[in-house]
Amino acid sequence: MSRRAAGTAIALALLIASAARADVDPSEYGTRSSLRSEAERQRLQRELSRERAVEAGRDAERRAEAAGRLAAEQARLEGRPWPVRLTEARCTACHPATNYSLADHALPGWWMVALRMRFMNDAPVTWGEMRIIARHLAETYPARRETALIEWGLAGGALAAGTWLTLRRRRRAMQSSDKES
Repeated sequence: MSRRAAGTAIALALLIASAARADVDPSEYGTRSSLRSEAERQRLQRELSRERAVEAGRDAERRAEAAGRLAAEQARLEGRPWPVRLTEARCTACHPATNYSLADHALPGWWMVALRMRFMNDAPVTWGEMRIIARHLAETYPARRETALIEWGLAGGALAAGTWLTLRRRRRAMQSSDKES
C-alpha cells in the first residue's frame, strides 16, 4: 500500500471515529406537539389563523393596487389619439415600434409600406386604416428632405404612368368601337 493510500485510510478512520463520538440525542428530533397542552395548541391555532387573515388582507391590498395601476395605465393608453392607438394595434402586433420609428419615409413611402404589409404579409389592415396609419407615420416620423423628394417624385411618376396607360387604353377602346360601327 502506498503512503498516500495509507494516509487516506487513516484520515477516513479518524473521521468515522469522531463521528461516532458525536453528542447526538435522538429525543431532540421528536415532535414537541405531544408535550403541549390543549390550551397551548388552541392558542397556536388562533395565532396561525390571525397570521393567515393578515396575509390574506395584504394579498387583497396588493391585488387592489395592481388592479388600480392597470386601470390607470389602460385609461392613459385609451386617452391617446386614435391614429397612435391604431398604429400600435396593427403594426406592433408583428414587430416592435422601432421598425417604423427609425424608418425614413414620406407619405408615399408609408403608403407603399402599408400596401406591402397588407398584400404581401397579410396584415389585417383595411384601406381606411392604411390611410390613417400612413398619414400618422408620415407626420410623426417625417422623412429627410432627399427621401421625401425621391418618394414624391416616384409617386408622381407612377401616377403619370398610370394615367397615360388608362388614357391609351380608352383611346384604343374608342378606336376599336369606331371601326366596328
